[in-house]
Amino acid sequence: MIKVGLEVHFHPATSSKLFCRCPTSEESVCEICAAHPGAKPLEPNKTALLKTILVAKALRCKVSPQITFLRKHYFYPDLPAGFQRTSTPVGTQGSLEGIRIREVHVEEDAGRYDLKKGTVDYSRAGHPLIEIVTEPDICSAREAEKFIRSLRDLLECFGVWSDKTLRTDINISAGDGKKIEVKEVSTIKGIIRAIEYEKEILQKRSYLTEVTKHYDEKKGITVPLREKESAVEYRYIPDPDIPSIDLVPLFPLVDVDSVFRIKERMEREGIPSKLIRTIMVSGLAVFYSRLSEYTPPLKAAQWISSSLIGELKRENASIEHAELHEIARLLIQQEKGQISKVQFTRALRRMLKGEKPSTTGLLSYSEVKEVALKVVRSEQKAVDKLMKGKKSVLHYLIGQVIKTSGGKATHKQAEQAILELIPVDLSKKLD
Repeated sequence: MIKVGLEVHFHPATSSKLFCRCPTSEESVCEICAAHPGAKPLEPNKTALLKTILVAKALRCKVSPQITFLRKHYFYPDLPAGFQRTSTPVGTQGSLEGIRIREVHVEEDAGRYDLKKGTVDYSRAGHPLIEIVTEPDICSAREAEKFIRSLRDLLECFGVWSDKTLRTDINISAGDGKKIEVKEVSTIKGIIRAIEYEKEILQKRSYLTEVTKHYDEKKGITVPLREKESAVEYRYIPDPDIPSIDLVPLFPLVDVDSVFRIKERMEREGIPSKLIRTIMVSGLAVFYSRLSEYTPPLKAAQWISSSLIGELKRENASIEHAELHEIARLLIQQEKGQISKVQFTRALRRMLKGEKPSTTGLLSYSEVKEVALKVVRSEQKAVDKLMKGKKSVLHYLIGQVIKTSGGKATHKQAEQAILELIPVDLSKKLD
C-alpha cells in the first residue's frame, strides 16, 4: 500500500511581495527580489503573515507565537540568490478531511524557469507563497482529490488566495522510508494521474528509487529530474537579515471561528447544504449572517446564491456591509411587489458601483395606470378576450404594461391598473 503526503503551495491575496514593495499585480522586479549584491530584505509583508495565520487557524492548527525566517539553499536558475527564504512553521498539528496537517508556513516564491527555452522570468520571484504540508495519511488518488477539493473550498471561504491556483508537490512512499517526489502538479486531474502512474510503477517494481520527478501534463506520466534532496542538503540557517517575528500581536486581527459558527447556524436554520457551500466558498458568510437579521434566512440564502454572486461577478465588485440595510429594504419591497426585479437589480448595481442606492426614476401607481390605459387602448382584441372570461390574457396584458414602462412598473402595479380599467371578477371561474 502506498502512502502519500502533499505539499500544497498558493499565492495569498496581497498587494506587494514578501520582502520588498514590488506590486504583485504587475510584472515587476527590484534589486531585492532579484537578489542584487548588497540588497537587503524589508520587513515581511504583514498581510501575508495575517493570511498565513488565517490558513493555519482554518486548518485547526496550533499557531506558533513566534517565527524565524530561514535560508534554504539550493542552486537552480529560478532562484537568483542561491537560497529561498522560508519561515519556521506558523501552524502545526492541524487536520482537514481526516488528513493530518504537519505544518503551515510562508516563504518567498522563485522565478519561472522555462526548461525548453532556457529562460527565467524573475517577476514572480519574491511573491508570498503559503505552503501546507500534510502527513503521509493519504492512501489513494481519490483521497488526495477529496483533500484538495476541500482545501480549495476552505481557501475560497476565507478569501485567502489570489490567482485560484494550487501547485502541489506529491511525496509517495511504499512505507520503507524511501520516497519519490513529483514537483509542482497544478491540476486535480494531474494529481490523480501522477499518483496512479507512480502506483502502477511501484506494483511492477515493488520498491522505490528516491528521485525528484516532473509531471508531464500532456502525456500523463512522471519524468525523473534529479536525485531526491534531503533536509541536510538544503543547509538551513536563520536569515541574518531578518529578526525573529512575534506573531501574538497579530492573533486578534484574524477571526475564523465566527465564520464556522455562521456555517453551523445555517445548518440549524435548515438552509440546504448546496446553498451553504455556495455562500461559504463565495466568501459571503458574514454578509449572509447580517442580511438574515433583516430578512428570513432561507430567502437571504437563496437571493445571495441566485442573484448577488452573479451581480458581483458581473460588476467585478465586492459587497460592503454598510449597504445591508438598504439592500434588505429593497428585497422586502420586491417581495411585496412594490418594486420589480428589474428595478431592484438596477438599484443594486448602482450600490455595487458606489453610487447612491435609491430607486429614483421608478413609476408611481398613477403613472403605471397611464401606461396601462395606453396598452388597453392598443390591445382591443386581448381586452375583448379578457372580458369574455379568457383569464390567461390577463398575464399577457400585464407583461405588455411592464414592457411598455421599460421595466419600471411592477407586476402587482400592472395587474391592479388593468383590473381597474377592465372590471373582471377574478373570483369567478374563467377560461
